[in-house]
Amino acid sequence: MLECNALLIPRETEDAAVYESTVPSTHGEFGFEALPPGPYTLIAAAMMKNGPVQVERRQLTLPIAAKELDIDLATRGGKQKLLVEVAKARGVQQLVTLRAGTLDEKAIAERESEPIDSAIAVVLEAGQKSALFDHLPAGRYTVSISELHAEDTSLKGLSLAELDATRAKHVELKNDGKETRVLLE
Repeated sequence: MLECNALLIPRETEDAAVYESTVPSTHGEFGFEALPPGPYTLIAAAMMKNGPVQVERRQLTLPIAAKELDIDLATRGGKQKLLVEVAKARGVQQLVTLRAGTLDEKAIAERESEPIDSAIAVVLEAGQKSALFDHLPAGRYTVSISELHAEDTSLKGLSLAELDATRAKHVELKNDGKETRVLLE
């Protein structure tokens, strides 16, 4: 990893704060200070050595007396790989998102408008045509691709960016250890 950042956003509260990691990291370790216990959405973004930016969102609850909490974002509990290919490269950044289950377009639009969406995603830079997701358990997934409109290109900006022109496809990953490919038009 070249650069990492993490955000915590309180859920089920009127607190509109976005807590940003106070510990800059290139190894995927993040620090937050003086957080109240309760439910949060964790958004972690990392720029990988081979270029793509990966974004992962997870819901978690901070216990009352937590001094340290280990969360491994790379371990997803499986051995499957999914290669998502885009039929035509675009001149704008795009976000390829993978969500467990089969979602319709309305459910995807609702999730993309809120920062509480539990999903993993890869940013495709202008001109790029593929994204790889690995360490996935077998099951049904919804893959979507959206144009990414970020205020800035920082990892925080990409994590909170607006999405537009979403297209989606459903895919089933079998427990066979083989790479699955899906083409998005």
